[in-house]
Amino acid sequence: MPILQATIKQDFLSEFGVRASQSSISNLRSLLADNLSQAPFTGRINLIAPFFPFSASENAVLAHKFILALADKVRQPINLTPSIKRYIGHVHLSVPDDGRVCADIAKAYYHAETGARSLYHAVNNVVRDALFDAYCDDQELVRESINEGPLRRFAVKAKPVKTGVSEVRVLRDGFLKIKGSQDKVKLEKLDNGEDLGEVV
Repeated sequence: MPILQATIKQDFLSEFGVRASQSSISNLRSLLADNLSQAPFTGRINLIAPFFPFSASENAVLAHKFILALADKVRQPINLTPSIKRYIGHVHLSVPDDGRVCADIAKAYYHAETGARSLYHAVNNVVRDALFDAYCDDQELVRESINEGPLRRFAVKAKPVKTGVSEVRVLRDGFLKIKGSQDKVKLEKLDNGEDLGEVV
């Protein structure tokens, strides 16, 4: 059984371009021990697992996941309570061309050394900051009474700057009014009267 496991492990790792043998794992352990020189720590390492960089499509999916998390965060109502202080809220953040936008973010900001964290920071530093700038363009005083009105709509878009390079922007996209009870909600886009349908 251990021979079969070693063969399967060797085949799996060699398929991804990593030459793994018992001696290479031993070399890695000794290199780790030499650099850390703390026997109690290195003696507790039982397994060394290789991590592979994400593919371009996986990067785009991760960027999309982080944008959706940001959209959920800014959808919450404005709350000026001193313990919370949520100044940006009551916002509907959309990504109309999400495939292209997320691929552009992934292409520009993904670093294999930091992995998914690089995309998380890109969304938080680039998209969130662009949303903040667009939100502040209104120059309206932030009040909790804004929560009673329609949602402010913003769209994340990629604008080509030069061949192969796009700039991610967040643009104001009107208001989104919510009508109805808790059971059934009708969404209506106010700026051009386009009906967005119903959510049940």
